[in-house]
Order: sequence, then C-alpha cells, then structure tokens
Amino acid sequence: MILFPYWLFPCMAKDKKETKISTLTSSDDISDDLSSEDLERVCENALPWSQIYALAHTQDAELVWAITDYTPSLEQHQEQAVTKATGIIRAGQIAAIVGAVGSAADGMAHVFSGRAKGYRGVVKRKPSSTTFIDDIRDFKYTLPSQLTVSEAVHFYMGICMPPGSGDIFDFELAGEDCMREFDLFDMQDVKCAYLNPTHSKLLYVLSMLLNPLPILILHNPERYLDDEHCFVIAKRLIALAAGGHSVLICSTQVAEVFLDACTYIHVFHQSGIVMYGGPPKGFPAFLLSQGLQVNMYSSISEVIFRASSLDLAALRKLECIIDKPPVPPALETRPPILQGTSPTFFLHLKRTAYILIRDQSLLFAREVTGVVFAMYCFAVLEIRRDDALSDVYTVVILDIYLTLVAAAGLAFGYLESRSVDVFLIEESRSLGRFSHPGVILAVRLITKLVLELISNTLLGLIGLAICNAFSVLSVTACLLLLPACALLYSFFGAFCALFKKLSGIFMPLMFLVFMWSIMLALTPMFEIKTGASTVWRITSPLYIVKALMLTYSAPTYGSAKLPIDKLEGVNTFLTVMDFKLKNQTYVTGSIGVLVSLLVMTIASYFICLRLLLKRN
Repeated sequence: MILFPYWLFPCMAKDKKETKISTLTSSDDISDDLSSEDLERVCENALPWSQIYALAHTQDAELVWAITDYTPSLEQHQEQAVTKATGIIRAGQIAAIVGAVGSAADGMAHVFSGRAKGYRGVVKRKPSSTTFIDDIRDFKYTLPSQLTVSEAVHFYMGICMPPGSGDIFDFELAGEDCMREFDLFDMQDVKCAYLNPTHSKLLYVLSMLLNPLPILILHNPERYLDDEHCFVIAKRLIALAAGGHSVLICSTQVAEVFLDACTYIHVFHQSGIVMYGGPPKGFPAFLLSQGLQVNMYSSISEVIFRASSLDLAALRKLECIIDKPPVPPALETRPPILQGTSPTFFLHLKRTAYILIRDQSLLFAREVTGVVFAMYCFAVLEIRRDDALSDVYTVVILDIYLTLVAAAGLAFGYLESRSVDVFLIEESRSLGRFSHPGVILAVRLITKLVLELISNTLLGLIGLAICNAFSVLSVTACLLLLPACALLYSFFGAFCALFKKLSGIFMPLMFLVFMWSIMLALTPMFEIKTGASTVWRITSPLYIVKALMLTYSAPTYGSAKLPIDKLEGVNTFLTVMDFKLKNQTYVTGSIGVLVSLLVMTIASYFICLRLLLKRN
C-alpha cells in the first residue's frame, strides 16, 4: 500500500537522464526504490491530513485503451468522433489527451466515463476502480447547496480521514489549510448554492482529489479556472502520480501547467485522428520536422490548438508519430495503513441533526406549534374550575389533540423532507462512491423517530397530564397510539415532499388526506350517513386511534369508563358513542389496519428515498 503526502513542490523540468522506452505489451515490474529526484519533490512541511492518500497496490494501476472507431449518436457531437486511438498509462504517470474544442478529446472522455455507446474497441482498467472528474458546467445539483464551503470541506475530509488520524484541532487546521490552498478560505462562510462557477469548480475538484481511486481521469479540469488555480491542481496530480496513481487528462482547452506536469500526450486532430503521441515539449519539434512553421514564442497549448485545426489536405501530408509511453519512475512501497474509507454513521447523524436544527422554517413551525399548544392548554385550564376534569372535556381535549398531532406531523414531515431529504439526494451526487444509502436511511429513521417523540408525542402527553385527562384516558393507550398517529402523518408528509416536480399533485393529496381524516373522525353528520359501516371509518387513522384509545380506557369491552348518559348530550358536536369497539375482534382488526397503514407509509417513503439516492 502506498502512503504519500500530497502537498508537493511541482516538478516541471524534464529529467536529464535518458528515459527508458517500453512497448505497449511490456510487463516490466516496478519495484525499484524511489530515486533522489523524486524525493526532492516531497514538500518538507506536508500537511498532516495528507495521510488520507493510501491505496492498496497502486503500483499495479494501469489504464489501457484501443479504440478502432467511435461515432457519437447525437448529431451535435459528431465532431467528437474517434478514429483508431491506442494508449497506455501506468502507475506513476500523468498523461493527456488533447485537441481542439469539440474534438475527439471529448469523445475519449465519454468513452472512459462509460457514457459512450456504440464504440468499437476495448478499455481495460487495472484495477477497475476509477475516479472521474467530469466537465460540469452547472453545479446546481453537484454540490451540497445547503452547506457552507467550510462545512462541505470538513465533511468531505471527515469521510476520507482514516480512524485515529489526529485530534479535532488538527482536523480543523487541515480544513483551513485546504481552503487556503484552493483559494476558498475567503468563501468559507458562503453556502455552496451561492458560489460562482470558479469557486464551485474548485470545491468540486477538491472533494474529488481528497482520496481518489487508483486511476484518476479529468475532463477539461481548467474550465472556469485561471492559471494559478490550475497550478494548484497540477501540484496535487504530481503528488498523486508520485504516490502510485495513474492520471489522465482529457482536455480541449488544456492549460499550460497541466502540460508541464504530463510526461506523455496524445494530440487529436479535429477529424478524430491521432497526429502525435509523445512528450509535450517534443510536439513543436515534430511540426518543424514535417515542414510546418511554428512560432517558437507560443506556448505548447497554443501550438496544439492551431495544429489540431489544420485542414485535411495538410494533415494527409504529415507523417504522424506516436511514440510508446515511457516506463514510470520507481515507486516506494510501504506497509498497508488504510484499506478503505466510508462515511460513518455518527457523521451522517451529526450532519442531519445539524441541518434540522439550523433550518429556519422548521424552527418557525415548531415555535408556532408550541405556542398553539400552550394557548390550548391554558384555555382548557381556564375552563376547568374543579379538580377533576369532566368526561366531556376529556373527549374535547382528545379530539383537538389528535387533530393537532395530524396537522403537526404533516407539516413537520413535509418541511423536514424538503430541507433534509432533498439535500441528501443532492449530496449523493457529489459524494459519488462515498454515498452509502443504507447509512442515510438508518439516520433518517432515527431522526424522525426522535423528532416526533419529542416535538409531538412528549409535549402532548405532558399537556394531557396537565389537563388531568389521564383520570379518564388510559396512559398505556396514549403512550402507544399517539406516537403511531404522529409517525404515520409525518412519514406521509415526508413522502409527499420527496418529489419536487410533482408538488402540485402531492400537496393537494396531502391536504385531502388530512381533511378526510378529520371529517371521518369528528363530523357527526357524516357519521350518521355512513351508519355502522366500518369501510369508511378504517380509512381514517384518526378514527382508529380515537376508537382504540376510548376502548382501552374502558375496563371491559362493551362497557364504558366514560358514562354514556353524560356524553349523549354532546353527540351533536362530537361523535363518541360509535367509537367504542364492542369485542376483541374489532380491536384486533383496528390494530392490524393501523399497523398496516403505518408500515405501508414508512415503506413507501424509504423505498422512494432509496431509489432517488441510487439513481443519483
């Protein structure tokens, strides 16, 4: 396993020693010690968090391709066609595939990313693990929009850091150094959603370079960046190559600093033909040898751009030269330190809890609910003049509280899902291979359970106790049924918020379900019309919860702890008598229906969330 610090001085000068040339089928072993020239490339004050660069058997990393033909299916991408391209990149090498804008360099990037279809040839990766830094132009769904730059950097570093790598103080310093290096320190308190394209690209590349896989491919990494930013990325690529990675840059507007870091380039003509393969500084000499004029004061990137745009008549006169890539320098092998990294459960739990607490809309909703509930308890206490609450007011309290539980569950569930679940879905795009949906789903289940028990159920039980409602109602029934009711409506609200584009459908559906439940549970006229039919009643979770609570509050089935004669007078306002379940069969059936509704709602929510996370 290789362990190399990745803050290194750039090594732009060519090695004075003669480069050893090998064929495409060469199988030379790379087992020599690190040379003195390579050791000089290691920065003395390397950052401590560079220890996250640890990969198993990176000296075996290799990327080989042999494409005979590739013609894009879309008409607007026809200029990206490829005609006969072969190459190899071994561990410790940085190579580039370059060409004019819209040339085959983009087509090769699509082939390596796996998006290209219909090409003839083969691409072999050893190992198959590849980190692909895409040419993203819209970062709306790439970066975690709700997090600041500092929070995002520390989160990505927390994922990549191995256990026991240092205390929290070193971790904070490492994050600050990382932001300074990538020119993000002044933007650390800005949310990712408000970053300009330059800083968005820097944050995206930084997150991908923290702990890349053995084979690293970059597509147009210089887009939106200036030479200074490209220089910072080039230093990282040199460090990765020194640690045993295979690095390939596919670019149609390659920056000069990336060419200086490369040991080998493929230059594509705009027709899709490889016109040159060799060291970057040898390309002007190649053109001079073919009788073409070259401005010796122009940069290599400018020469590549002009040469790749030659007309076909001039291209046919050229004798294309494709040298075999050199053998990479020897690498240093160290004992294994890190087998792999993954987001920890507590890291996701801490981040999700932080989002819930920080979100202003959720805090406002909780405050409003708390104020309403406090005013409700105060009004009940003002109405009650004696020590024991009457049976009639107990039913009133139960009706109002069940309505409050359903409304709060729907509101909280919808708002939480819009701010948390949608954020997690967007974040899974930027995490890529670090995204573990199973961990995310477990964290969401725990946070929703805790929030509903605290915000709705616990406050409700305290309010019922203050109003002395437990003198009539069963405490056990309240402890079991109130959380079930709150969770049911909360998960239903969260399910409706998962699909942002279908909010026009799910919002009315959520309101309809809520009003249907209230109508079935509290409206006496509808109760009279439906008579003794249970088909309509079991569609209302509020009806089932209220019936079970009143039934379990009676000593025996068929008898009532609540006097029937006292309640008949208020039956025009509240439906109470028909809520009592007469025997054990009705009780068992009601419990089964309630559990089924709860399981179906939770399962639908998690299945949809899992599919959205997997799709991204």
